[in-house]
Amino acid sequence: AELAADSGAEILTAEAGEEYPLGSGTLQILQGGSEDADSVNDASLCTLFTAGDFRFLDTGDAEADAEQRLVDTYGPTLHATLFKAGITAYTSNSLTFMRAVRPEAVAVSCGLHNDYGHPHRAALQNYAEVGAEVGALTWGSLTFIWQNNTLNVETSADSADFAA
Repeated sequence: AELAADSGAEILTAEAGEEYPLGSGTLQILQGGSEDADSVNDASLCTLFTAGDFRFLDTGDAEADAEQRLVDTYGPTLHATLFKAGITAYTSNSLTFMRAVRPEAVAVSCGLHNDYGHPHRAALQNYAEVGAEVGALTWGSLTFIWQNNTLNVETSADSADFAA
């Protein structure tokens, strides 16, 4: 923030309920960073991008308390075509939360043999419980393409691992 201010860039603080046009869709702020959060992870920016029938949910590194606030506030409108799982998956992505989101696919960020054990087994079980396809790439990147109401994924490496 200091570098942005020094450069003269305008600094905006996102707040829940705000919406921003983005391409052919809209980015909705679900949580702009909670000052009441018990942890920095629970203060994560949480957004929902919608474009036609496509819905992408990103909850940053929000943990169980923040996810429960989202469920309490938005309920089934949290539904997303694609959900980007946070790296704190052992303290987040509860079954209650995943049932509200009901994603077709979950993108999991992880590194091969990482120190944190990501993706966490409990989170993977919750994704499977709601029928989400899981994409985890230990090296490279995942590109999700929404076309003709179908979600496809392309990878930049051969190490993509998908499980239902």
